Amino acid sequence: MLMLMLMNATVWGLKKTSYKRLDGPQISNWDVLINALDLIWSPTAIGWGHGVAKRADPRSKSRFLLDRLVSLVVHFLLMDFARFGTEVIGFPFFNRGQRTIFDPSLAESPFHQYLVASTLTLLFATIAYAGVVLPSDLLALTGVGLGGSPHDRWPPAFDRPWARTSLTELWRKGWHQQARPALVNFGGRPLALLARAVGVPTRLGFVLGAFGASALAHVVPALAIAGYKDSWAVAVFFVMQGVGVVLESALWWILGWSGEERKVRLVTKTSMWKKAFGWCWTWGWVLFWGNILVDAWARMRMTEVDAMMVEESRPARLVYNLFYGS
Repeated sequence: MLMLMLMNATVWGLKKTSYKRLDGPQISNWDVLINALDLIWSPTAIGWGHGVAKRADPRSKSRFLLDRLVSLVVHFLLMDFARFGTEVIGFPFFNRGQRTIFDPSLAESPFHQYLVASTLTLLFATIAYAGVVLPSDLLALTGVGLGGSPHDRWPPAFDRPWARTSLTELWRKGWHQQARPALVNFGGRPLALLARAVGVPTRLGFVLGAFGASALAHVVPALAIAGYKDSWAVAVFFVMQGVGVVLESALWWILGWSGEERKVRLVTKTSMWKKAFGWCWTWGWVLFWGNILVDAWARMRMTEVDAMMVEESRPARLVYNLFYGS
C-alpha cells in the first residue's frame, strides 16, 4: 500500500493540471480535506476523472448489504478451508524445516512433485484472493451501512477471475483493480510514451510498464523481509504476466482470430474450443510462474498465515474431524 501511495504521489507531483472530482463537491474546507483523504486512501479513485470507471448498480441498498454480508461469510470460509488445505498438504515437509512448496521427498517423481507444488500454489492464491475480498466487503458494509456512502462506489473486489479466458481480460478486469490507476499512471503511460518515441508499439510499452510497476510494488515489501535472495522471483512473476499478455496478442494474430475473439473475451459467439484453449493458456501461464512466486514466498515465510479462529472452532477443522476423526 505504501508503494502505491508513493507512486500516486510521484504522478501527482508531475501532473500539470488538477484532478477532477466527478461525484462530489469541493466547496468548503471540509470538502477539500475529505477529497484529499479520498485520493490518498482510495487506490481505485472511483468518482474521479482519472480513476476506475464507476459501474451502475441497480440493487437496493438493503440488497447490496445482504449480498456483501453473504460474500463476507463465504470468503471467510473459503480462506479457512484453503489455509487448512495448505496445512494438510504441507505438513510432511514444512515441519521438517523445508521452506519450499516443492517436496524434497518427491524429487524422484518430478510430475508428482510439481502436482503438489501447483496444488499449494492454487491454495495460496485462493488465500490471497479471499484476503483481498474480506476487507473489501467489511469496508463496504461499514461505508454503506454506517457511513451512508453510495453503494455504486463499492464494486466487488474481483470480477470472476476463474472464468477469464485470456491474460488480457484476467488482469484488466477479472483480477482486482484496486491498484490499476497507480500502476497505469506510474508505469504504463510513461513507458508507452517512451516506446512511441523510439518507434516501438505503444501498447508494448504500456503493458510492460504497468506490469513493471506492479513488480516494483510487490518487490519492495519482499526486499524489506528477505533482501535480494528471493525477491527476484517476485519480480519475475509480474513481469512475465506482462510478457504473456504481449505473447497472447501475437498468438491470436497467428491463429487468425480477429476482433473481439483476438482478445479472447468471454462472449457467447466464441466457440467452446476457443474458450477452452484460452482458459488453459491463461491459467497454465499463471500457474507456471505462480509456482516460482509462491515458492519464493515460502522461503521468505510469507505463506505462514495465522488462523482467524481458535483451532478447535475452525470450520475446516470441524468438517475434517467429522469425516476423519480428531
